[in-house]
Amino acid sequence: MDLPSGIKMIDAYTLRGCTSLTGLTIPAGVTKIYEEAFGECTSLESITISAGVTAISEDAFNGCTALASVSVDDNNPRYRSVDEILYDRKEAALVFCPKAKEGSVSVPEGVKLIESHAFSACVFVTRVSLPNSLESIGFNAFVGCDLLASMIIPEGVKEIGPSAFCFCKDLRCITILASVTDIHSEAFLGCTAMVGIYVDENSQHFSLEDGLLYNKQQTQLISFPAGKTGSLNIPYGVMEIADRALDYCPELTSINVDDGNERFCSVDGILYSKDMTQLIRCPGAKTGEVAVPDGVKSIASYAFSGCTGLSALTLPYGIEGIGYAAFDGLTQFDNLPASESAEEIGN
Repeated sequence: MDLPSGIKMIDAYTLRGCTSLTGLTIPAGVTKIYEEAFGECTSLESITISAGVTAISEDAFNGCTALASVSVDDNNPRYRSVDEILYDRKEAALVFCPKAKEGSVSVPEGVKLIESHAFSACVFVTRVSLPNSLESIGFNAFVGCDLLASMIIPEGVKEIGPSAFCFCKDLRCITILASVTDIHSEAFLGCTAMVGIYVDENSQHFSLEDGLLYNKQQTQLISFPAGKTGSLNIPYGVMEIADRALDYCPELTSINVDDGNERFCSVDGILYSKDMTQLIRCPGAKTGEVAVPDGVKSIASYAFSGCTGLSALTLPYGIEGIGYAAFDGLTQFDNLPASESAEEIGN
């Protein structure tokens, strides 16, 4: 396909779903490519970025599952291509890896940032070697990299962004060195093969206990590896559980809380607030019947998500709030339970 030579930008969704498009050279006059401009162009195998392009949306090529090569005009002042992967001109940021890229990727020394969505849905990438110069891993940077089995976060990285490794289903282990100061919520959500997270003993910000990731003071539980089996024992000192830290843990059988904990408690292996007014999380491997006790006023977001082994679920009268996706995935129920008195029900 040839685009008109006079256009200045490729607007959002312009060519989305053009499944017959196999290759394209961006016209010289184009300066911006907006979101989903080439979304779901599932036959697009190669694209050449012209010298004038200075801005590309992070999801411009979302769903381009056949895209294996990105090349850039040598005169482009903003971007360049190395081994068919898109970088900024100075090679300080890796912008986009084509989704059909196969095998191992070695990110060059000098790169400081893996941008948001950079490796998103690169389902054929088996290994990514990160440079010592790296400082930050962006939002959804490696989400859905199905064959990525392990990752070493190099010394120098300070931030692991939200959902950075979300749903990397073969990711078994990850090693976090002492330089990391910030691990955002949901960074390892849905990594169902992960049984362990390893943290440098010299880290001033994070610690491990029984393979679980905590902050250094062990007052916050950050991540329960989704492939870990058995029960979770929450110590008395834990005052906070990070958002979705216990979601997509299909082998988690029960959640137990130390009697001295001032913030949480457990009944029948289910996690509640200490005052028993909120049900926080039912473990993913829970089976049989669950009757939520009287006095519970709210069901937290995602509280029962993925609990497909439940055969019955009863809520008490007096429930005032049901959080977002509280019963997500409970397809075994024809009619999901709801309280007649609930005042606020999430989606």
